[in-house]
Amino acid sequence: MKLKTGILLLILVLGLNSGRAQIYLYPKGMGLANSYATQSRGADVIGYNPANLGMPGNPRFNLAFGLIPFVAPFPSVQISNSAISPAFLWDHFFTGNYLDDHAKEQLLSFFPDQGLVLSPLVQTRLLGLSFGRWAVMAGVDFTGAVTVPKSLFRFALFGNQFGKPITLDASETEMQAIFSIAVAHGREIKVPAITDYLQRLAVGGGVKLLIGGGYAGFENFSVDLTTYHDRIAMEGDVTARAGAGGFGIAFDAGVAAQINDKMAANLAFNNLLGTVGWGFLEAKEKVFKVQVEIPSDQFDKADSLIDEGITVESIRDIDGLSSAYPSYLIMGFEYRLLDNLRLFSNYKQYLTTKIASSVTPILAFGVELHALPFLPVRTGISLGGQDKFIWSFGFGLNFTRYNFDLGFSQVGGMFNHSRGFAFAMGQSLSF
Repeated sequence: MKLKTGILLLILVLGLNSGRAQIYLYPKGMGLANSYATQSRGADVIGYNPANLGMPGNPRFNLAFGLIPFVAPFPSVQISNSAISPAFLWDHFFTGNYLDDHAKEQLLSFFPDQGLVLSPLVQTRLLGLSFGRWAVMAGVDFTGAVTVPKSLFRFALFGNQFGKPITLDASETEMQAIFSIAVAHGREIKVPAITDYLQRLAVGGGVKLLIGGGYAGFENFSVDLTTYHDRIAMEGDVTARAGAGGFGIAFDAGVAAQINDKMAANLAFNNLLGTVGWGFLEAKEKVFKVQVEIPSDQFDKADSLIDEGITVESIRDIDGLSSAYPSYLIMGFEYRLLDNLRLFSNYKQYLTTKIASSVTPILAFGVELHALPFLPVRTGISLGGQDKFIWSFGFGLNFTRYNFDLGFSQVGGMFNHSRGFAFAMGQSLSF
């Protein structure tokens, strides 16, 4: 199978949709459903609030890593979808019951109009380092999503009327891989009119250098799939854009306050002006014309027929190709209920809808209990945003010089009703 045949089949069967918004999958934050803004310290402040580097609790030197420092990073992973859970499969597919038309329509109603969206996020922290009031982080994240159009589910359940086209549309699709290097600094400040009412006040800022590995997206994708009694036909137009090599920059800024012995709060803006410009190596636009017919007696030759039916009408270099590195606001509040029990809450608001960001606010709540001095146990929930609901659990083995932390969460529901999961593990050395 030639490359362009494989690409078209992948798109027709799965359809690509917009990539997932940039988030940070740190194990401590994941265990708290990302209600981590006030507690983050060291290199973990990047993505939450750089002003925390000016607050108490930062080690003089901290090295965060996955399996082996500098050699074997551990990827953090989140995989979710928009409709299917184990309970959904057991209730509707594995019953052995006959599905009449009413049951089929009811089944289809569970799928969003845009189709079934599968959302993977893989993030690898190559280096997490903090020293004094400074922090440095380098990592790679790959964001994307795959969508199975709802029309294909209707075709599978009801079949298709001969001569009636099934429209597959995957316009405004984006996927990207980014290598980022972030530097952050925070410090305590004294402002008499404010600090007279607070125990401590800190401000901080950071800058991220964004190095793009690759970008792909559709400016236009419109293909009709039509069945006849003696053949299958595909017809349409595709305009694809791709870039290799990109550069961009983003800024973080925040303020953090220790209100009293029990309460802390902070506010931060992350990834301000975050944009990646593509084309350092190349940026091209390809326009494809799709006009394929596969006779019913030649299905064994489908590969070659599809390849012959796809023609490249034009290829051109393009300038000004760019993608977003989504910016967001995050506010956090912490309350120390007991010496070994802390309560956390976060408000998160994306400032763009690009790269699958949702402007629907996200409210997160978390609890951390030190069951033993070295054993923090964490749990939390978040509501809103693209994922709608997340619950999480995590724990750590936190000693004086060595920390191990693990976080796990389920997306869209709990246990058999969840529509995905996330997992993160990390270690650190502190001196």
